[in-house]
Amino acid sequence: MNKNKINFTIFDAQIFCALYDLGSTTEVAKQLEINPSLVSIGLTRFEKKIGIGKLFTKLSKTGKYTPTMNANKIIQYMKYVIQFAEQGLKQNSCADKNVIITSTHTILHYYLGDYVKDLIFDNPDLYIDFKQSETVDPKNLGVNEIGLTFFVDNIQNRKFFPYHTFKQKLWASPEYIEKFGEPTSYEDLKNHRLLLRKELDDPRVLFGSNYLRSQLDENEHLHFYKIYSTSFIDKLCVDGCGIMAAAEESIRLSKSKLQNVFPDFKGEEMDVYVCVDKEFLQTDVCKKIVNWIFECRKNSFSKAGIESSFAFTPLR
Repeated sequence: MNKNKINFTIFDAQIFCALYDLGSTTEVAKQLEINPSLVSIGLTRFEKKIGIGKLFTKLSKTGKYTPTMNANKIIQYMKYVIQFAEQGLKQNSCADKNVIITSTHTILHYYLGDYVKDLIFDNPDLYIDFKQSETVDPKNLGVNEIGLTFFVDNIQNRKFFPYHTFKQKLWASPEYIEKFGEPTSYEDLKNHRLLLRKELDDPRVLFGSNYLRSQLDENEHLHFYKIYSTSFIDKLCVDGCGIMAAAEESIRLSKSKLQNVFPDFKGEEMDVYVCVDKEFLQTDVCKKIVNWIFECRKNSFSKAGIESSFAFTPLR
């Protein structure tokens, strides 16, 4: 074999392997869907590039191509080349059609959930994965992963589309209010059972307010319950276990029978963004899913009588 760099194409390898298996240029042409003359030309070119001598002997009576010892030496390697190439193409093809949507239970369930069925049935060629996360960090998102997050980071590589501004309010069930009464002040909250969202240490998420969080000392034997699951904290609140902080939009869409307590509570405002990789954003599948997410926002907000905080122009 030549010591010089060998430079053959996948098409060269395909012709060689097909001829090795079929022994007929006509059959190879049919299999590869090319003109028969290209098979002979391709074989000659491949033999020259490989540089180890003749690869086939053509029988004069039948016209059949019989592999030489040289062909036997390299056939398995060439089949590996084709196999790896096909796997790579398949993976790239899947990647072009694959997208992961990542967000919290609340957004996946209440803001997108009602529209997932139509999405997957209307787009059977897409590979769509849904990943629930208590926190969505843009630094940890994959290239083909779209996250709904209130973190803004790595803006050089990612595009952030403003989704909505959520203001935190306090909520309790009628059962809880009847049993324990309503809080009327920040000081009064210390006498109530407080359900803290502990997926993050961000005070806005812990109990909806930086100010309130600074006033509450966990060492004062207060009735804190640290919940590490957004879906479970909702259940506990509905069941009358305590007061939680949440956005009114989420309460409306979940149709939870909860009441807003302590209306003077000054909850934090949290901007949520749709975060995508800038390179992935150039693909049709990414644009389709981003548009779908905002279409879901439009439909779900309209159903709940909510006005979107930010306008969105569909991607083209």
